[in-house]
Amino acid sequence: MVRSSSSHSADDSVEVRNTIPRDVRTLHSHTATPVATTMAPVLSPPVLAHPHSKRKRRGFTLIEILIALIILGVLSAMTVPAIKDYLAGANDATMKDDLEKAMADGHLYFAQNNTYAGYPTTRVKVSPNNTLTVVNADATTLSLKVSNSSSNRNCVHATDENPALVCASN
Repeated sequence: MVRSSSSHSADDSVEVRNTIPRDVRTLHSHTATPVATTMAPVLSPPVLAHPHSKRKRRGFTLIEILIALIILGVLSAMTVPAIKDYLAGANDATMKDDLEKAMADGHLYFAQNNTYAGYPTTRVKVSPNNTLTVVNADATTLSLKVSNSSSNRNCVHATDENPALVCASN
């Protein structure tokens, strides 16, 4: 007979002290001595790709790869036109800047010579992809054009009674 108490009784019983936790304490069937046992950890089953498959899942499925490629295609289709517009605006800005420098130099040339005739375009350094040409240079009128070789765009500026700056594609 086994008792789990600390009091002594008159009959011949074996005393079991509560030094081992209750969940790991067992008794041998042929003796009344407590024996500590270790519990094996409970392992979860491996994750399978398919309920009937025996091997583990490795990599992506064809559908997942196709969906990722479609998403990348949509994102690039949305960003490429915006980038092209941004670059065209930057090219226009450099052409306008080159025209303004050339027109300022043209006014200086007019102040020195009292005419625009014979104005050399080599007096002004323009951006690397831009080309400065004189459209018209007479006694009172100077018209200049800047062409950009990378974007096929032109900007034209004229010093008439109504000065204008126009940029357009070829």
